[in-house]
Amino acid sequence: MTAPFDTSSANSVSELRESMHRLLFTVANSNAMNDVVPGSRIKYGIAPWQMGVYGVTGVLAVLAALLGFNAFKRMKQQ
Repeated sequence: MTAPFDTSSANSVSELRESMHRLLFTVANSNAMNDVVPGSRIKYGIAPWQMGVYGVTGVLAVLAALLGFNAFKRMKQQ
């Protein structure tokens, strides 16, 4: 994969370095790093509230499908 920028130019490399510095500084000093100490392990997963949202979405989708099927069946009987 080729880079979408010119890495042979000193100015481009300097700008890239500065951009990465600012990005990493922002993340390191944000709430994303609260209570993280050296040596801690960061676990990425689905939050419990997200599982609830997925469950409710699934139930609503099944309910909508059943109601749609029921309406289609009634319309076909008429």
